[in-house]
Amino acid sequence: MEDSVIFPNMVSLIVLFLSIYTIVEFQLVCCYSGSTTSSDLKIEVASHITADSQLSGKLYVDDKTMTVRCRVTNNQGDPSGFLDHHIFGKTLTSIGHAPVLVLYNDTWKETFSFPLGSWDNSEGYWEMTIPRKDLCVTDEVHKQILAEISVGRGLEKLSFQTVIIDLHSDPLWNQQFGTYLGPSLEDIRKDVTSVNKQDVVQHPCAPDTVLLLLQLDTDIVVGISHDMFIPVYTSWYNVTDLICKQHSNAVCKDLTMVDIKVTTEFVLLLTTKELFVGELLSVESRKQNKQFHWVLATLPNELHSSDYMDLELEYTSICTSPTHAGDVQGVTEESQEKQQPNGLSAAIK
Repeated sequence: MEDSVIFPNMVSLIVLFLSIYTIVEFQLVCCYSGSTTSSDLKIEVASHITADSQLSGKLYVDDKTMTVRCRVTNNQGDPSGFLDHHIFGKTLTSIGHAPVLVLYNDTWKETFSFPLGSWDNSEGYWEMTIPRKDLCVTDEVHKQILAEISVGRGLEKLSFQTVIIDLHSDPLWNQQFGTYLGPSLEDIRKDVTSVNKQDVVQHPCAPDTVLLLLQLDTDIVVGISHDMFIPVYTSWYNVTDLICKQHSNAVCKDLTMVDIKVTTEFVLLLTTKELFVGELLSVESRKQNKQFHWVLATLPNELHSSDYMDLELEYTSICTSPTHAGDVQGVTEESQEKQQPNGLSAAIK
């Protein structure tokens, strides 16, 4: 009888001891660096770690997987950098804490827990790889997935929210806007003496995708990037070269960029000679390596090329569902005259 009473009491004491130990240890983590408190700590997350060991807060899923790296850092900073990347994470791991990743949209939710063994003490972060098939992503629909990653419990819980970027279905990623140049500015810089004009635009449905246009000495170059133009996530294309291949020399000679706009389905490029319209290829078309086409748009007769330099494209950025279904075969000049793109009524003023 006494044994049956003592045993539950011992279990209760052990549970109580472990609870107190967890709280004390987490407070030690928070207070390790001088006057640091839990409010001074934050979670950093990214799929890609930069050369200077920074995590950008962006998570990417490609054709096969999504890699998630996570660490706890000190907002107050640490000159050595060792406390932020190692002590906090190592202590949390030793008391049984590891980050939890929750992915969700308006119809789906899934939780992924970092294994305790996912802590990399030499790098100072947790790392987990999730197969694409376990994520609620589709090839044909660019539907935003939100992510919340957290570590700790109760009042000491730290959390961070971000958006999953699907490189496979992103409306701008892998669009062959011109002749491919490479992943780095170094690939084009050797032939550049000056940048005469530049512009940055985004797709209405993918604010994390950036299009940077550069007017070089003789060419228009575009870069597509997802992470501050880090080479691993950037592709550079020579637009002028592709326009010359698809049109006469009279059209492409001495071509200079004036303005650019991106709608849900089209890219509008106003130059000193013509207005070019390119229809964004579907995921299926890109998988089949279909070619991107720059089509000459019909402008009012009263406009002359000498006036184009003073014009500006005006478009209200709205994310709408694409009107085309299935494959895109490419737009010919003849068909373009019959159907003006959604948003070409984007006024020219």
